[in-house]
Amino acid sequence: MRRSYVRALGTVALAATLVVAAGCQDSGGGDGGTASGDCGGKIAIFGAFTGDNAGLVIPSLNGANLAVEQFNTANPNCKVTMQPFDTQGDPAVATPFANQIASDNSFLGVIGGHFSGESDATMPIYQAAGLAMVSPSATRTDLTQKGNTSFYRVVGNDGTQAGAVASYLKTQNAQKVFMIDDASAYGAGITEELGKQLGPLVVNKDKIQERQAQFDATISKIKSAQADYVFYGGYTREAAPLVKQMRAAGVQAKFVGPDGLYDTAFPKGASGAPRARSSPARASRPTRPAAPSPPTTRRSSASRRAPTAPRVSTPRRSTWTPSRPARRPGRTSWRT
Repeated sequence: MRRSYVRALGTVALAATLVVAAGCQDSGGGDGGTASGDCGGKIAIFGAFTGDNAGLVIPSLNGANLAVEQFNTANPNCKVTMQPFDTQGDPAVATPFANQIASDNSFLGVIGGHFSGESDATMPIYQAAGLAMVSPSATRTDLTQKGNTSFYRVVGNDGTQAGAVASYLKTQNAQKVFMIDDASAYGAGITEELGKQLGPLVVNKDKIQERQAQFDATISKIKSAQADYVFYGGYTREAAPLVKQMRAAGVQAKFVGPDGLYDTAFPKGASGAPRARSSPARASRPTRPAAPSPPTTRRSSASRRAPTAPRVSTPRRSTWTPSRPARRPGRTSWRT
């Protein structure tokens, strides 16, 4: 019964919503301050909490921890717990964790997956168990087109994000766009969506492999195409060394990426400089006086995240142009 209750709340799901749903459920007595026999609960969160792409996921984990902490402070007689499962973003690791969570009736909901591949692999398991899963960042378009009623997300899909990237490239008068993806569920999906919107501006395409370290063949193709922009669909682990090798080979094309590169490790790895910017959202803003130090109230890094936007790397510096699409009127989630 409690799992069905949480599942019904999935359309407005955020981490805080799952926490509240897992917490006090009034048994009808009207005393909000008294714990009932059906009070408290446990939620799971899974994603790449370690590994090369953890920088994309840790802010969500921090935000969820903050939501649990705030709820438990406000409801000391109705504690909620959250258990993390580190998948490193790998569907093969996420699947046995999903089976473990689904078979444990103490879990009432799931935050995740953070990546499209692990989300796609585990959706049927959570669906069969009646568990709502709320993704902070899985964007592949077809995840919400498979008839699964347990999966929800709170971000735009690849179609909306590709539209923002296409708009940016056109405003920059891009003439020749070379597209690369890492063959992952996320990278291939968003690159395909962008290709539909760019049409003849795409002069060539190439695929690399996850964990690939040398990109000589791809760089040679970029040179031959004489591209002025390179779009990369994938994650920081491969994008950073790719940009670094492009620059070393004399390729001056600007490098653009979606939210998979929204990671402070990207500018550091791409430039190799010890003083790489730690706040890419401010890369294109003029210098201004530092703001006064904030109070000591604990805040999650997730609460300070800038809007998702295309990331652009030039030979000199990165540029950030906010372009997260606005929430549609009347919609309570990004389920599309």
